[in-house]
Amino acid sequence: EALAALLAEHPVNAVVHAAGVGDHTMIEDSDPAGFARTVSAKAAGAAHLDELLADQDLDAFVLFSSGAGIWGGASQSAYAAANAYLDALAEHRRARGRTALAVSWGGWADGGMAGVGDGEEMLLRRGLPPMRPALALSALRQALADDETALTVADFDWQRFIGPFTVTRPSALFADVPEAARALEGPAAGGAEAGNALAARLAGLSAGERDRTLVDLVRGHAAAVLGHDAGAAVEPGRAFNDLGFDSLTAVEL
Repeated sequence: EALAALLAEHPVNAVVHAAGVGDHTMIEDSDPAGFARTVSAKAAGAAHLDELLADQDLDAFVLFSSGAGIWGGASQSAYAAANAYLDALAEHRRARGRTALAVSWGGWADGGMAGVGDGEEMLLRRGLPPMRPALALSALRQALADDETALTVADFDWQRFIGPFTVTRPSALFADVPEAARALEGPAAGGAEAGNALAARLAGLSAGERDRTLVDLVRGHAAAVLGHDAGAAVEPGRAFNDLGFDSLTAVEL
């Protein structure tokens, strides 16, 4: 009712829906109220705008979606669902003959939602460097000029991103992206060489020395994934989930 009153007092010819609430809760730790709160922050507002402006011939109806709705995230189930809804709403509006554009954004630098806390550092580690706002807005203008309905705009470090994304199962999502294919081809040989070198190194050690070497190796890699300066910060006797690992950081490790 408040939104309807506002639109009645101030008619609009274009809409940009950029609302959202970030959430980093594993699905097993979520509850219905929290899930609904995160989804509603994006989906409810967009649905109300669509309903109230259904009969208006707008110049633009832009929905700021997120890549989380495209490639997912272990701790972003509710947020991913909300953004997938925006993508579907854009397609639904087009099917009704109305304008719509849903942009599934990667992270924005300089104040974007992904940059809150240690979010920007985590994005960099996962191969999703935040975009400069000027570049993102240029892409938005181009998408509007091309009359797109739904697309993804993100910066990828393919060497970091594609391996963890496909390690548990193959994915056709990026099959037609040449850079992604090349990144998948490259690490295989390098990984085999590194494994052979480690095996040769371990072969010359005693059983106790091999154990210590492997523990130090795992601690060093775990520290790098978790953002610590050195392996000493990782206690060897603690379980991975107690150290702060989730499913994505475990894949990265």
